[in-house]
Amino acid sequence: MLADKVRSIDERLLDKDPSPYSFLYREYRREWAAFRAIYMAVKLLNVFIVVLISNDNCVFKNFDETKLSIIRQGSLFAFMGLFFLLDVYTRPQLDEISNRSDRISRLGYVGISLCGLLVALSVPGKNFFENSAVVIINAFAYSFK
Repeated sequence: MLADKVRSIDERLLDKDPSPYSFLYREYRREWAAFRAIYMAVKLLNVFIVVLISNDNCVFKNFDETKLSIIRQGSLFAFMGLFFLLDVYTRPQLDEISNRSDRISRLGYVGISLCGLLVALSVPGKNFFENSAVVIINAFAYSFK
């Protein structure tokens, strides 16, 4: 009951907000107005992990490619897992449907990064995780989004 009143107050405040940048934070609860900026920083850090922890980078040129792949995919899995937990515990958006949609999307990211980690670890069934599992996870994430 109290959550409904708080949400309606947030929505009323957003309706009166004269800022031309309100589209950036309009869907988020007041204390999480900067969540879209956090989300963009997470995406940027994701790209840095993929690009920097690579044999193509001059810093890691002499590292074993398999170990580097395990480190990269493990980092992505841990980072996406933490971001998923942040999203689950904070519920940053005003409506629960959007929060659920985001949770499913983040869970898809975690699943795909787990598949990448399993491929890097060369587990039995590596071809399944490389191809079919990624398609299944994407189909699940986009179907329930």
